[in-house]
Amino acid sequence: MKNYRPAENVSIVTSGSTDTSGKTTRWVSLSINYLQAIHNIPVLNSGFTVHVNETGHVTDFYRMGDKLDNAIFPDPSKSISRETAEKSFLANLKMELQYNEHQPTKIQSFPPEIAETKPVLMYGPAFYTSVLPIDAITGKTTVIWPGLNQQPQIVKLAPLGKQLVGHSKEKVAGILKNEFDFDTSTMEASATTQDSIGVDDHSHPFITYSWIENTHSNKQPRMAIYRHRRREFYSCMG
Repeated sequence: MKNYRPAENVSIVTSGSTDTSGKTTRWVSLSINYLQAIHNIPVLNSGFTVHVNETGHVTDFYRMGDKLDNAIFPDPSKSISRETAEKSFLANLKMELQYNEHQPTKIQSFPPEIAETKPVLMYGPAFYTSVLPIDAITGKTTVIWPGLNQQPQIVKLAPLGKQLVGHSKEKVAGILKNEFDFDTSTMEASATTQDSIGVDDHSHPFITYSWIENTHSNKQPRMAIYRHRRREFYSCMG
């Protein structure tokens, strides 16, 4: 256990059942995470989880991630100070007004559940900043998803009266290239089939073709989405 550290939070899991007479039985268990530690620093999503019931018996156990090589991790002696990291974090944090329809105002402690909520107007971190962590060596924000630390730029398409119809992924890609100069040849493509309910209350399947650019840079990835049945370009960003 010397290479593992318990996580700061402990989860309380409640469950129960009701018999035919209406009698309800509840039981509670604790979920405790132990994180693998490198240089005495916990590694996210690597370790194991133990579930313990109210009598102290272990009811479940599972491992997260593989055994790690200490040599591949940066030396913590080269990290910036916590104060410098905090300044960098606050400099990159952007707040925006948000509504939450069901903001908890009263929480029941046992069993843990939300007892009351109300609509509130609050300031929260802007989605595209996502409260990004700070690289302890460089002092810059870390990228956990391409373009997440940049506000998306949407390209508005002005209608020209053309009917842009494509009955296959290849034909839609051709329309993107010829009409919008949007090259998908180096992008990852996918297609999904879904059902939608029309005005006649019947299910109508349609296909959505999507392309997204694979990038490891900080730039917003280019993407395009085309819905086959509606014959419309849902979005085109780049």
